[in-house]
Amino acid sequence: MQWCDGHTTTASPTLMSLPPTGMRKSVSVPPLKGLRHKVFLACKTEKRDKEGAAEALCQSLKRLQTDHFDLYQLHALKTREDVEKAFVPDGAMAAILEAKEKGLVRFVGFSAHSEEVALMALERYPFDTVMLPVNFICLLKNGFGEGCWRKRRRRERQ
Repeated sequence: MQWCDGHTTTASPTLMSLPPTGMRKSVSVPPLKGLRHKVFLACKTEKRDKEGAAEALCQSLKRLQTDHFDLYQLHALKTREDVEKAFVPDGAMAAILEAKEKGLVRFVGFSAHSEEVALMALERYPFDTVMLPVNFICLLKNGFGEGCWRKRRRRERQ
């Protein structure tokens, strides 16, 4: 994989994971014209409402001059309320799933810093990716993340 710093480990596509629109508008993004097929492009939103998430997604597509994201994530789910807000009928997930239906998004994921919140989100949708902080000391001492691993294994067996 070739990371954004140019370091190459294999001949697979370059991974570009970008911050949500508005978080860092000053981030310089290289033009993707002619290269889009070589890049796995990931972006995210911290918006929890449908309108805000749809607007953020469209702004990011426009800013990057691309027609789709390979991965779009609900970013930084921190509380149960974040999950609740994202999954109401006019929540961010409605916008993301509509974008997926339109071909604007290939895969859907989320990031969280609480296993409880991550498991709550996984109960509501079969996400393609889950991003959690990985700390093997926390895993070994008190099992942090173990519930997510078990849930993922059960999903793979179905």
